[in-house]
Order: sequence, then C-alpha cells, then structure tokens
Amino acid sequence: MSASAFCPGHVTCLFQPRRHDDPLRSGSRGAGLCLDKGAWARAEESASLSIAVDGAAAEAPVTREALRLLGEEGVAVAIELQLPVSQGFAMSAAGTLAACLAVCRLRSRPPEDAFRAAHMAELARGGGMGDVAGIMAGGASLRTREGLPPFGETRPLNLNGELLLVVLGPPRPTAGLLGPAMEEAVGLHGGRELEALIADPGWDSLFRRSLAFANGSGLMTGAAADAIERLAPHGRAAMCMLGNSVFFRGDAAAAMDAVEGRFFECAIDRKGPRSWGAERR
Repeated sequence: MSASAFCPGHVTCLFQPRRHDDPLRSGSRGAGLCLDKGAWARAEESASLSIAVDGAAAEAPVTREALRLLGEEGVAVAIELQLPVSQGFAMSAAGTLAACLAVCRLRSRPPEDAFRAAHMAELARGGGMGDVAGIMAGGASLRTREGLPPFGETRPLNLNGELLLVVLGPPRPTAGLLGPAMEEAVGLHGGRELEALIADPGWDSLFRRSLAFANGSGLMTGAAADAIERLAPHGRAAMCMLGNSVFFRGDAAAAMDAVEGRFFECAIDRKGPRSWGAERR
C-alpha cells in the first residue's frame, strides 16, 4: 500500500512571532504566498521508519519529529523538493507536511493530524512559525491570529499571477536567526506592517509593506537590498523571509539579466495541500 501528497511552497512576506505555552496556539501573524512549486511525498508501509529526500537517505529532523508525533515507526517516506532549502520557500514545512499527509492517507487518518504534527515539529525544531498555517490556507493569505485553526485565523488576499524567485547566495537556516532583541524588533515592525496591509491589501501594498518590514526589523540583507535595487526598473521585488532570496513580479526576462542568481518561475497556488491513494501496488 502507498499514498502520496503534494504541498505548495510558501513565501513569508512579513511576520510577527507570537509564542504561547500551547504550541497549537503559537506561531506568527503575517502575510504569505503559496507557490505552485513545493514538495511531493510518497509513503509506504515498511518494517522500520526511513526518510529519503531527493533520492538520498536523510535525517530530516523536522519530518522525523512530526512522524514521531504521529506515532509512526513503520513507514518509508520519500520526499522530492522542487525548490532549494533554507531560502525562504518553506521547504521544511512543505516537505514535512507532505510526508505527514501521505502517511495519514496511508493510515486512513484525518488530515488534521498531519497539520498538527507538522506545525508542532516546525516549532520544536526552530522552523518557520507560520508556514504550516499559510500552506493550509492556500493562495495568498493574511494570518490575522497566530496558531493553527481553530486557534489561528487567516483571511485570503485576492492576489494571483506569476512570480520569479531569485536565490542570491548560500542557504540561511531559520533556526537560530532570531535572538531575543531581533525577535522584539521583528514583532514590532511585523505587527505594524500587517495592520497597514490589512487596511490596504493588494500587490503594490504587499511589496511596500514587505520592504518596510525587512528594512525596519533589520532582517534585510545586503544581497537582497542590492538585488531589489537592481530589479526596480523592471518590476517590484521584496525579500523572502528568512532566506537569501527575493520574490519578484514584472519583466522576468529583464530581471534575469539584471541580477545574478538561481531563478525559479512559479505562480500562486490556490489549491493548497492535497493527497491521494492509498493504492495497492
């Protein structure tokens, strides 16, 4: 028996961390975009637990933690990632959630079990605080209250279309990036820019608020600032949180000539996570 799942990638544009004793109530408020490139996973019954990522055996600590929370010890999971890790595309959350959804489909368990396990594992292992909630919502969304439903709340942003992702340098693992002082600044500016975006939603406002957040919080990197300046004549760009990357809307061909990096063309994904199977081989 086997089952499969797909989860979109997710770009966080701005965020406000909020922590509580209950991890299901913890997370972040903010704004994000689901991508039609993400993570695929296949789960099969096995004598022991094994995880492979892009064809190679992997420790995958976030995914392993999520499967532990699901109580799984006899399953083989294969994950394929369509975007680079640690670049602000939520590949940890997408891969973990896809794996959990495939396992839940295999075991005839509700998808809510997968969402909870993936969210809790991301928090426990220092991953993205709002990525699972954003991926659950699908499309472009505002996370107006932290945590997973029914505690967390999201509302849709009516944004569609294509994006160009530009990876500018080496990976930036999320764990350890936010110390107490930085988290305080991120919370202050994240809350301020989120409220402004709620009052004035739209692509132009999203880019303006994302840039104000990155600059005001101190998260903007030199490479991202330089790329955004170079891309300005050809469209709008902002930094992907918390990667060494930017997202761009405009003349993609001109953008590829304007900056050096790895480029990924994608679109807003409105379908959200999905799974299928289990099927007898």
